[in-house]
Amino acid sequence: MLTPEKTSWALAQEIFHAIGMAAVASQTYSVSHRRVAEALEKAISLIEHLFQQLTKAQHITFMRSGDQIEFRNVPLARTGYLGDRLARALKARGCAGLQLERGITAQDLVALLTELRCARIPDGGFSGEGEKNREGAVPKFHLASQAEIDEIRAKNLLGRGATWGTHAIPDLSVFEGTAQNLLSAYRGVFANLGQPIRFSKGLLAETVDRVVALLGSEKERLVLGASGEYFDDFTYRHSVNVCLITAMLASEIIKDPQTLRRISVAALLHDVGKGRVPEEILHKPGRLTPEEEAVVQLHPGHGAEILLAAEDMDPLCIAVAFGHHKVLGRSPYPGTLRPYTCDWITRLVSIVDVYEALTAQRPYKRGMSTDAAFKIMLTMPGMDSQTHLLRLLYNTLSPFPVGSLVELSTGERAVVTGLNPETPRLPRVRVLTDPSRQELAEPLDLDLSQPSTSAYRGTPRVVSQAVVKQSLDHDALAENIEP
Repeated sequence: MLTPEKTSWALAQEIFHAIGMAAVASQTYSVSHRRVAEALEKAISLIEHLFQQLTKAQHITFMRSGDQIEFRNVPLARTGYLGDRLARALKARGCAGLQLERGITAQDLVALLTELRCARIPDGGFSGEGEKNREGAVPKFHLASQAEIDEIRAKNLLGRGATWGTHAIPDLSVFEGTAQNLLSAYRGVFANLGQPIRFSKGLLAETVDRVVALLGSEKERLVLGASGEYFDDFTYRHSVNVCLITAMLASEIIKDPQTLRRISVAALLHDVGKGRVPEEILHKPGRLTPEEEAVVQLHPGHGAEILLAAEDMDPLCIAVAFGHHKVLGRSPYPGTLRPYTCDWITRLVSIVDVYEALTAQRPYKRGMSTDAAFKIMLTMPGMDSQTHLLRLLYNTLSPFPVGSLVELSTGERAVVTGLNPETPRLPRVRVLTDPSRQELAEPLDLDLSQPSTSAYRGTPRVVSQAVVKQSLDHDALAENIEP
């Protein structure tokens, strides 16, 4: 049953499963059979419901990454074997993605399934993308090429609208795949909280290993994985962000891969206790009541209980899950009979937890730039005892991390492509617009720490502010969005 509370990500997952169901049914029965008609009707109903939520969208785009399907760069974890079969059909057809246009009909879906060779061609029917159907209209679907999907990923990454894509930064997007796999793996943990959890093997451990492997080269770009806007998936995404950033910071201190792996898993699981918090509280769009706050404040204890019950659980994971709200003395989080002292890893995760909460966009709040977040954190009670960790965070991420969008003193807008440790406020950038925010025909790569090459009409270019994209519909390059 459809409900207004169902997220667009969840609806997209159901849509892909429903189309897969129609595909399987249409290979057994004729397209006019009741079972096929019911599956198509369900898919169209879900598609219409999703378009009602995405009021400005003209297309629903499913992107293929290997055998996995993503919606808005978030993997669809539970499309079932029916969805898997549809994904394989796209792959066999050589398609990197599927776009469904607003106003698509059941007859259009029949044309899609026929094109994918998932349905028998109806008598007097049609096949082939773009071929007109019986009413003379072009079917409202598009089988996207890899180049088109790469362009869409770049749009999502940089926050551009429908016209963006000619000047993507593909070298910056390589780490996003690891973040997406980590997100999918962590979501699987939440889906199986009622069962014994094993972390010694499986997708979660393998994905964390990929994170650790990336720390050995250009680790500054790992933070790009934490820069996306995932309003429908923010509970999971928060933990993935905390994992990525914590791993990057810890690698400045620890060089042993096995220890870094332990720290990364502990950071990823720090909020696992939220799996026992009712979803209507966890995803509430407004301020929580005192009673709801009390329920949320139980999550560190729930997390410790969940991990204590898991097989072969690392004690570090249990300590971080239980203690990450104790670091700054944030009462009334779990009380203890005796004085409780957090280890440095728990304190590090706690600092990153606060940073991510300040900088992340949520359905109920605006995001904050990294620079603004540091200024807030310096004033927080208890942070004065953690200045060494806060300094580590600042020095590692810099006020303007790789992948962030910034406005220069000239009014131009640029994306940060590299850091200069000696001058963190003068990064390397790719200028994308002129001072009037008109997109450049050719982007300009600059190192702002080199005055000889970074001047504009005699005026030195410096970063004046970060530009934080506040929703999926915002065009951050063009709009005046405050940090």
